[in-house]
Amino acid sequence: MLKKIEFKLSKIKYKGKSIGDDICVEIEILDKIFRINKRIKVGKTVKLNKEIGSFLTDQKAYITEAKITVIEKDILFHEKG
Repeated sequence: MLKKIEFKLSKIKYKGKSIGDDICVEIEILDKIFRINKRIKVGKTVKLNKEIGSFLTDQKAYITEAKITVIEKDILFHEKG
């Protein structure tokens, strides 16, 4: 029986060293790229609850990789992490 698997981004928590408050989060999963631009200050959390991908499977377990990149949008120099 096929089951739908959904990947959701529930929230973003800004921890650690400040790289600015205008950021872009890129998530690469299942050969797709999801981008979200947000203004968030260091130490704060933003709730999103956005679907970033889904697929159907009949397997009991499924392993996939995700690549997450955080980019500070700056006029002169974009920092990535």
